[in-house]
Formats: sequence, structure tokens, C-alpha cells
Amino acid sequence: MASLSKSFSLFVSLCLLGGTATLSLADESPDKGKLVGKAVIEKADINLDGKDDVWVHFQESEDPNKAGYILRKLTRKEADLNFDGKVDIVRIYDAKEQLQEETVDLDFDGHKDSITRYENSQVKVRDFFQPNRETIFIHKAYVNGKLAEVRRDEDTNGVYDYCEVWYDGVKLLRVGKDLNGDGECDFWEQPK
Repeated sequence: MASLSKSFSLFVSLCLLGGTATLSLADESPDKGKLVGKAVIEKADINLDGKDDVWVHFQESEDPNKAGYILRKLTRKEADLNFDGKVDIVRIYDAKEQLQEETVDLDFDGHKDSITRYENSQVKVRDFFQPNRETIFIHKAYVNGKLAEVRRDEDTNGVYDYCEVWYDGVKLLRVGKDLNGDGECDFWEQPK
């Protein structure tokens, strides 16, 4: 049981922290020198029901600086948060193992509800989708990780008709409405 606990703790640490792990290849390994570009998936059954709930994807390649060693790069994480057998959150990582994109099913219905894109480890764009549709309902844009703009499709026709401009993510500067239906706000007012 102690080794299961250690393995679980190590796996959860990998899930939460990510990072590069360097593993030693045994000299007698028949795969030595053949692991360039190998995809590896580590799985975990968090609630111990016999079904995997977390999947962590890595890309393995030979370490160019250390013969006989493998570099393991984090590429993707997936999790079934409510244990219904469907993936509820997917995180994609770039070549530097920084979070690049996160897709979440917030209501566990099997459809994506939000996608967040990152640049240099900071939120760049966050989109929220209408229930059971691929149409973006709310679009949030960020500058240096701070909220800069919000666009919303209030009448759910697929065209943004409401806008907000924010300063430094904390102060609402102005609110706009699209009066002619072209998706661009043409009437602006100061917030109350």
C-alpha cells in the first residue's frame, strides 16, 4: 500500500506541476536508441473504480547532451472530473511545457463550454460557448494576463452585440452596443 501511495503522490505531482523528467535507460534495454518521438501516456484511477480518470501525455526523445538518457516533455493533460467516463478538461502544452490551451466542459454534458488560450503562461483569450453549440457566446481578450475587452452575443444570433473595454483588468472604462447588427459596437457609454 505504501508503494501505491508513493506512486499516486508522484503522479498527482506530475499532473499538477508538469515539467521535464529525465529517465535513465538500462543498458540492456532493447529499445535503447529507438525512443525518439515516442508518445507516452500515464494514467491514473483517482476514485479507484477501476477506470482511468486522468491521462498525462508526454513526448520522449533521446537527450542530446547525455547518451543513454531520455528527455520527457509534457504535451497534454486530460481529466474526467466527475468520473462519468467523459473527458471534462484538456490542457495542451507547447514545446517549452507551458500551458497553451485549456478546454473545459463545465456542466459535464460532453460539450466544451470554454476554451482558454495562453501566451507566455498568461491568459490571452477566453471564449465561452452556448450550451450544446459551437457558437461563442462570450469572448474575453487579455493583455499581459489582465482583462482588456469583453464581447457578448446577448441575443444568441452568432454576432457580438455587447462590448466592454477594461483598464488593467480592474476598471471598466466603457460599455458598447452594436446597433446595426454588424458585430462591431457603434454606441458607447461610460459605466455608471
